[in-house]
Amino acid sequence: LATLGGSVGGIVFPLMLNSLYPKVGFVWAIRILAFICLIILVLSFILIKERLSANMLRGEQETSNPVAEGNNNKVRNKLKNCSKNLIKYSKGAVSFKYLLEPKFFFCALAATLSEISLVCSMTYFASYAIFIGQSESTAFVLLTVINAVGIVGRYTTGLLADMYGVYNVMIFMIFGVGMSHLVIWLGVCSTTKTAGSLYAYAAIFGFFSSAVLSLSPACCGAISPTRDFGKRYATMYFVAGIFFVAGITIAGVILGNDSMETYNNLIIYCGVLAFVGDLCWVISRYFIVGLKINVKV
Repeated sequence: LATLGGSVGGIVFPLMLNSLYPKVGFVWAIRILAFICLIILVLSFILIKERLSANMLRGEQETSNPVAEGNNNKVRNKLKNCSKNLIKYSKGAVSFKYLLEPKFFFCALAATLSEISLVCSMTYFASYAIFIGQSESTAFVLLTVINAVGIVGRYTTGLLADMYGVYNVMIFMIFGVGMSHLVIWLGVCSTTKTAGSLYAYAAIFGFFSSAVLSLSPACCGAISPTRDFGKRYATMYFVAGIFFVAGITIAGVILGNDSMETYNNLIIYCGVLAFVGDLCWVISRYFIVGLKINVKV
């Protein structure tokens, strides 16, 4: 449920930007978007509450006496402790030793490749639609369709993961992402170049790709002790962040000067990333339960 916010933002932001561009221009449209993101992130920071205090994590007893402290001291001490904890947690947020575990290594690699495939396709799909003759409005609506269907996909895949296992569902969903790239986007959209084919791809891709963001944390959690989950999750996405820079840059190089051939090459690139990512999910699953097929993982 928490990840549904991403899809909601994916619906609202493209429509908002499409409305703002002609009214205030590109620069101020992006500034408005940035201010909205800033407000939302500040609210999320305020709403976060750690399950254990820093002292409890260190095995120490709380020594403060809230009755004896005035309100000003409370606020001052809270801010001071917050800054100390922020530095402490930041230093220990990532641990590469987890990558020595094969199941975690391939989980992190799978999440990385799957998300690069997702981000590259989302980044260039709108420009692709415009390139083959669709209007800018249609391109924005296509992104909205992807995210709207993603709401259903994220919620549905969460329920299916509880029933059949998060790894089993993830493997199926990422396979669907690869097939939607190569069969529908490359095979149908690039041939027909119709709005109908683009909407069909947007709906199908939107459903399958929703699992990438919603189930990756669950896959990480399935192989992590509860106490280590935050650090493992941070490590996984630290690795993903590094590869993102290279992955998106490669996509831009492949596209080069817009042409039908380079767009097709980009689609193949996204599809291959999805399938290789899916293979990594399979390998990670293998290191968890071996060759057992009919097992909830």
